[in-house]
Amino acid sequence: MAKRIFRSGVRFDCPQCGKLLKDDVKHAKQVKKGCPTCSGDLRLVGIGDSTYLIGGAIWFRCLECKALFMKRRGELVPTQPRAGFKQFTEF
Repeated sequence: MAKRIFRSGVRFDCPQCGKLLKDDVKHAKQVKKGCPTCSGDLRLVGIGDSTYLIGGAIWFRCLECKALFMKRRGELVPTQPRAGFKQFTEF
């Protein structure tokens, strides 16, 4: 079993293969032309590990402009990185 990579309630690795989500092209969700800033493609880079603390949030990073977005309660909003985001989500 792969070692889990998480910080501040956010998981950065794929539960299926153990790769970092930013590097996992097979399992990580990707949203074509989903970036509200530049219309670039978004890739899943973080999954909230606790719905109580984070409210089921997931994080995407734009493959083009590198902006970070959080999707929570159906809304995609720009966000600042939390602990671990610099290390585990930057392309």
